Amino acid sequence: MSRRSALWRAALAAAIVGSIVLLATQAPAQPQPASAPAVTAKATFAGGCFWCVESDFDKVPGVISTTSGYTGGTVANPSYEQVSGKHTGHAESVEIVYAGEVSAEPISCLTAAVLKGLLGTFLAEPVNEVSAPALARERGLAIAEVKTSDTPDFASLVTLRLRSGAQTTEVAGTIVGKREPRIVRVNRFPVEAAPSGTMLVMTNEDQPGVIGNVGHTLGEAQVNIAQFALARDGANGQALALVNVDGRASAEVLEKLRKLPHVLEVRQVFL
Repeated sequence: MSRRSALWRAALAAAIVGSIVLLATQAPAQPQPASAPAVTAKATFAGGCFWCVESDFDKVPGVISTTSGYTGGTVANPSYEQVSGKHTGHAESVEIVYAGEVSAEPISCLTAAVLKGLLGTFLAEPVNEVSAPALARERGLAIAEVKTSDTPDFASLVTLRLRSGAQTTEVAGTIVGKREPRIVRVNRFPVEAAPSGTMLVMTNEDQPGVIGNVGHTLGEAQVNIAQFALARDGANGQALALVNVDGRASAEVLEKLRKLPHVLEVRQVFL
């Protein structure tokens, strides 16, 4: 496998796992003002707080109107609390950071792979690397590509950051050896996990007995554990588990896992 092909797989791996965060679906179209000129253009910007600068945009010569809000989503006119709680599917921006050797490579195919992984989870229509960039533009997703040669721990690293409301979710992927993709970070948790098959993404309080209870619950349901990657955040007293399983866990099994002592969240992701 060529280095470029391996790097493509790393980007795709990061993007697919990043899809545990809900992203935009179809953004509602905004009606044009009656006084708009015959030829207009729409620009979408991403930022932490656009309400405070909306009046400044309105003062720019040629600007017809300025609307603050969120891109995508499935809920009309959501509150800030709804969006920041990640319950509506809205996203303000997508940032992809290419670090190390990969930053010297052409990145258009890598960005397309990331967008395919993100949008393909939520759109009813088929999404591929060719259609993904256009679909992202249609839905107003703000996409930032960053290149840097600085990466202290890996020869190449692809990091995906999704910003929605006040929340930022980060997933990073790389290649181990010559061809093995690995997830190496999920938010504040450094981890090493293989992005393949069915994966349970779990967060829990870092307390004794959690791993045993999870294994026992899956075993009773005849769900075989293929790999179990664990990461800890001592400062916050929490842990992250990325559990590769054979087959799929039923909704009943997932609910049992969520009810276990010290378990905070459980999601099932299909890679």
